[in-house]
Amino acid sequence: MLYAFTDESYSASCYLQAAFLIDESRLLAMRDCETLIRKNLSKIGVAGETEFHGHAIMNARKGWQTLEGKFHSKIAVIRSFLKEIERIEGIFIVEAINLSNFYAFSTTDESPHQYTSRALLERINDFALSSNGNAEVYSDKISKEERARIRYPDILGTSQLHKITSVNYVDSEKEFGIQIADICAYICRRYLDHAEHNSRTTKLVSELKAQIDARSQPRSNKELWSL
Repeated sequence: MLYAFTDESYSASCYLQAAFLIDESRLLAMRDCETLIRKNLSKIGVAGETEFHGHAIMNARKGWQTLEGKFHSKIAVIRSFLKEIERIEGIFIVEAINLSNFYAFSTTDESPHQYTSRALLERINDFALSSNGNAEVYSDKISKEERARIRYPDILGTSQLHKITSVNYVDSEKEFGIQIADICAYICRRYLDHAEHNSRTTKLVSELKAQIDARSQPRSNKELWSL
């Protein structure tokens, strides 16, 4: 069985969803990795139950206040996080759209969340197919209205997504896999936005993106991708 954990990140110009995929045999490795990372964070004053959330880390909020005014420490935390999760042996899949292009050229009434959700599920399904197994998807909670619009029951089990057995909504604070997807989504979205005002920051974000790229499945369809 394949497990796929997903989360999103967005700005005024970009909407992005990322998935972190692991084989069932690596679930214990993921839990062990989380324990180690949290143990190391306790040394810099971050509580063990604090959620890994890219925006919260970079803005020193929601348990990350100890990093206030310490930009390089924030980058070091994320860099170390990405390095440590290499031991899990998972891969990233990323779907992103330029919102201006999306609204100008989209021929459906889907929202950016719906569009990227379907695209991400298709690629998860393809990866499961290539791995000769099935996949369970775990995503951060969304509104009932948005869940109804996506209509997962109508598309799961079809010939298009027959390898995905379920899509489950869980609390990201309690699911480390979703937190891994969040860090990926945040870094990729920030990289694609090209909104940095400092050349050194641009370089650091590019370095973090390169860590993710080394573990990512290439995207074959480039439509709506380029920012």
